[in-house]
Amino acid sequence: MSLQSLAQNLVSSAKKSHLLDFCIDYDVEYKSSWKKEQLAAAIEKRLLEVPEILTEYYSYEEFFLLEKLINAGGTYTTNDLIPFIPLIGRGLVSVNTPEKHKFVITLAENFRKALAPKIQSIFNDTDFIIQNALDLLALGIVNRYGILSETEMRRKFNHYSGQKFTKNDIAEMILSRDRLSGDIRFLDVGNRIYYHTEFMFQPKSILKEVNTRKDLDYPLLPMEEILQCGSRDYFPENKATAALLKELNKRKVSNPKELVRTAYIMLQNDLGIQNIIQLFSEHIEFSGVDDVNVFLRMLLDFSNTLPQWVLKGNSSEELFREEKKFLRPLPAEPYPLPAGKTVRLNVPKVGRNDPCPCGSGKKYKHCCGAHH
Repeated sequence: MSLQSLAQNLVSSAKKSHLLDFCIDYDVEYKSSWKKEQLAAAIEKRLLEVPEILTEYYSYEEFFLLEKLINAGGTYTTNDLIPFIPLIGRGLVSVNTPEKHKFVITLAENFRKALAPKIQSIFNDTDFIIQNALDLLALGIVNRYGILSETEMRRKFNHYSGQKFTKNDIAEMILSRDRLSGDIRFLDVGNRIYYHTEFMFQPKSILKEVNTRKDLDYPLLPMEEILQCGSRDYFPENKATAALLKELNKRKVSNPKELVRTAYIMLQNDLGIQNIIQLFSEHIEFSGVDDVNVFLRMLLDFSNTLPQWVLKGNSSEELFREEKKFLRPLPAEPYPLPAGKTVRLNVPKVGRNDPCPCGSGKKYKHCCGAHH
């Protein structure tokens, strides 16, 4: 479907209140008494003249999508709508659903022609490159660690950036950038502000778990890795993930990465492996119990290697490796006992009619004692 005019899409997709906000954002002269058509025409004129103004709100990721639409002639079909939501939100593209799980994204022809000759200079702009790195950094910190106090957010942000941002600097940056304000949420608990990922369904519950682990540190990662966490479709990549993706590809699943990403979000929110198996069953025809168990084992490995939000971005496997360093190994030879000596164990005697020490609530003779 061809879309000739950006103004046409703005009128059909945005409320008047949103168009008024866009006029303010893009420094467009307007009158509040104007109708939607007049506001849309003024916004269109501004964006056709200076499309670079969108760099104040969008990151590299959105401009890569715009470039993809330009190169595709203005229309692109996908089964993953999520990356396009920021573009849809500002009325820059239209979306149609010709069939289930298929989305046709369209860029207005006049906007495509205005943006095409300028897209490369936008990508090469130094200020835009720096701002994009800061966007990815903020998203990477929140995506990896899940939830942090504003103080911890400032520490991490300044550690990775090498700058000295204040709490207010970071808050203002997040609120001013479309993707950041959509993907990063604020939580006020006991007069303390926390940042958390929008994919955290019960942030107060997870924060309660996090606060029980005061001795556990948020791990510091290489800069490259924390920036990779800023991707919208981020999930941890390791051997367990690779094995899961390989198996899903073998089963000819249409979008295996999206399925793994969903499984990642479900595990982070403690929705259980059984529910993930149920989700997988909508895409895979299991041949039997043994086939299901293949995925159960893979999901258990995936879960154990997952940087968990309740563990401040550590994985249970990493924590086990650290604790293992402090475990004393068993001796190679058993401790010698003097010949003829009887070793007495201080185990209280349990009568047959006493409560069973296993805690079942039954009498000993009807529980563990029945086996002796």
